[in-house]
Amino acid sequence: MASRKKQQQKNARKNRRRQNKAEQVGEDEVQIDQDDVEVSNETAQQHQNNSSEDAATESNSDQEEKSDQEAEDLSDKQDSDKEDDVAFIAANDLRKGGYVLMNNSFPCKVVEMKKAKTGKHGGCKIRVIGLDVLTTKKHEHIFNSKDQLSVPSIRKIKYEVAGLEDNTVQLNEIGSTNKKTLRILPETNEVHAELVSKFRNRQKLVVTVVNTMNHDNVIEVRAL
Repeated sequence: MASRKKQQQKNARKNRRRQNKAEQVGEDEVQIDQDDVEVSNETAQQHQNNSSEDAATESNSDQEEKSDQEAEDLSDKQDSDKEDDVAFIAANDLRKGGYVLMNNSFPCKVVEMKKAKTGKHGGCKIRVIGLDVLTTKKHEHIFNSKDQLSVPSIRKIKYEVAGLEDNTVQLNEIGSTNKKTLRILPETNEVHAELVSKFRNRQKLVVTVVNTMNHDNVIEVRAL
């Protein structure tokens, strides 16, 4: 009887060990499955992040290309506008009071000319002094009479002064609904000072703005 009882206890211990082992195996399998799920989720998240980064990189690249293209188009337009703003004349046909582009940069009104003697090949040197139409700064250059010179287009427009702040003036074109905000060039201090003085005295002002080579500046101030 005692022997049977010992055998039963032994069998019970074996069964508990098998059960514990089975439970442990089950827990390990569950843990493995959970690890696989976590790895799968991490992989999916990584793919998603990579896709987002690729999309962002592509978007930035497209934006940079668009900005570069816009800058190039603007540069082409400005070059085209400058070409449309210029005519050409032979230096020998230039006259005092006319306009010429001096030193390839400055639109000037010719105030003095002096021609040297004609050479044996029919050409001569021409000394030209001009005043920059935007700043009134004096420029001097010597041309050959056979040179082709650039003649800038000069436009003068009258505006009423609507406001003034530092060196920036707000303008309304006379006889038009056009408005303009213009920064007065620092080279024209006298015009700026006159404008400020008369504006502070609450005078109604009309200014003349010269436009050439894609630039504008106030060249004259008049009180009404």
